Amino acid sequence: MMIYQESSDVHIQSHPSEFSITLNVALKSRRFAKPQTIFDLDTGAITSSVTSEKPYFDTLFRIARHLPSTSMVSAVEQLAQTHPEPDVRMGAWRHLADSDPSNIECYLRSLAAIGTPEARSAVNELSSQAEEAHR
Repeated sequence: MMIYQESSDVHIQSHPSEFSITLNVALKSRRFAKPQTIFDLDTGAITSSVTSEKPYFDTLFRIARHLPSTSMVSAVEQLAQTHPEPDVRMGAWRHLADSDPSNIECYLRSLAAIGTPEARSAVNELSSQAEEAHR
């Protein structure tokens, strides 16, 4: 048994030489604290998240496009403001900007506030789309 301290301990998990099972146990109250990440050992950069909820929320946002309602918008705004994963917040702000062009400036400001390179890229993309729509 190994116990790892969240956001402090890093370990390498190599492929086993024979069949094995690994159980990862996390406290439910800490589930969304930070996603578990995979690092590139050569560069020290994070390459992906193995516990991200982004794919699930991306599906929700695709469905939400077909169910426009004030309660759906309210739920997506709540996610955009409070979800602990920047990628999920970014997806929510993008959804809101795509579905309500009249408020795009507000959504772009909120999206930019996330501060990640992906969020900045999304702001640039959505800003360009908005400029083209006004032409």
